Amino acid sequence: MGGALPSDQVNAESTGYSVEFEVAFATEAGEQRLSLVGFESWLERDRLMLLDFDPDTVGLASQPYWLFWTTAEARSRSHAPDYFARLADGTAIVLDCRPLDRIKPKDEVAFEATRAACELLGWRYEIVGTPPEVLLANVRWLAGYRHPRHDLHVVAQTLRAVFSRPMPLWRSPAHSRAVKIAADRPLRRRSSPRP
Repeated sequence: MGGALPSDQVNAESTGYSVEFEVAFATEAGEQRLSLVGFESWLERDRLMLLDFDPDTVGLASQPYWLFWTTAEARSRSHAPDYFARLADGTAIVLDCRPLDRIKPKDEVAFEATRAACELLGWRYEIVGTPPEVLLANVRWLAGYRHPRHDLHVVAQTLRAVFSRPMPLWRSPAHSRAVKIAADRPLRRRSSPRP
């Protein structure tokens, strides 16, 4: 499998350069993403949306590195995982997106090599399939409100203050103007839907 990779950096030995792929995509929790992250399939797009809405994800890169290794049969192989995500607690996760019923033996070999490389670096590795339909529908709907025109900071602050303790909506002091203004908009851009 070649030499060990340094943490948070991927070496491209054949070209003699290294890329710190997190630098380009790092964000603070709750900050609007300013960089585009690529995807090659609808399944990758759906996973990307879920990662973007996950409050624990603070950095994200698409196909962050190529992994090269030699098989037991002396054949050269390579694989680029779909996503690298840095989490708020400092840990990292590498993801491959594939419908679980469509993983071929050749893919299994690549995924196992990726898992082994991630373990060497202390990163978590997962193969993710199709997300739950309802969760995905909610995330797609909320994603439409990521545009700056929907940023109603003052209204959101008012609602958070009013509802800092649980109460029925109809009993709240915000039942008047604030709720009517915000009823058709999300309370914040990084709403985190759950299944």
